Amino acid sequence: MKKIIVGRHAYFGIGSSLVLATCSTLVLLSYAEQKTMGFMLQRSNFYIAWAFNALIAFVLIRICVWATRLLDYRYPWPRSYAKRWPKQLCLVILLPLLLSFLMVLVYFLLYRKNILQTTYFKRYLLLDTLGVVLLNAALFFDHQRHHKPLKIPKKSRKPNTDLKWPLSVDQIAYIYAKNKACFAVDFDGEELFWQQSLAKTLDCLNRADFYLVRRSFIVNRKAIAQLEKQDKRLKVSLISPLAHSISVSRSEAQAFKNWWYYSAELPEMDKAE
Repeated sequence: MKKIIVGRHAYFGIGSSLVLATCSTLVLLSYAEQKTMGFMLQRSNFYIAWAFNALIAFVLIRICVWATRLLDYRYPWPRSYAKRWPKQLCLVILLPLLLSFLMVLVYFLLYRKNILQTTYFKRYLLLDTLGVVLLNAALFFDHQRHHKPLKIPKKSRKPNTDLKWPLSVDQIAYIYAKNKACFAVDFDGEELFWQQSLAKTLDCLNRADFYLVRRSFIVNRKAIAQLEKQDKRLKVSLISPLAHSISVSRSEAQAFKNWWYYSAELPEMDKAE
């Protein structure tokens, strides 16, 4: 079974999630029932409801944390806030609320109660929604607090515009070196002999769009289909019809992911003036 990769930042641990779930449900019950704490603590039904609601809250917190870490890996905040928010809304807010409703429905069915005849929709649903939204806000600010902004690279020297290439920059999928010779491959998979060295070629390319891997492979961002973790390496799969993959070593993986996730947001500093 393929392993699902999530972001490194763990947010809340299991212990913190349990404490948060227990305290938040106690506050929720005392507010929603609109009765004194002393009165509720004398009723055995209160402890059952508290335990069940704490369990629901704990499960929701862990789902929200896991889903947020999944999105951190696939759609990091610094890469595009506009792309991240809709996915955060669906996966980390609406889905947990739906699961919460289903678990509460099961709870009332066990007691043979009609959920429409309870105060769930009048009081608890709004409080649950508010709690999930506040949890998402806490996760977001925690991420921002621990996130280290990418250092913007210095402006490279002016490219040599006298070089003549058999392909335009937009047609280059990747360039590689083999047996002291260089070859370029376009997006149709056609391979051409490349007269310039990789170093000279890289100086003429926009670093936000092209990246040098293993000192022998320059890849275009548009040619990358997906990233996958493979053992201790990072596997970079290219789009069809290229049908090629690049293995990035563990030492290079973080720098490559920084380029992949963040450099698209940087100003185009490497283009000719």
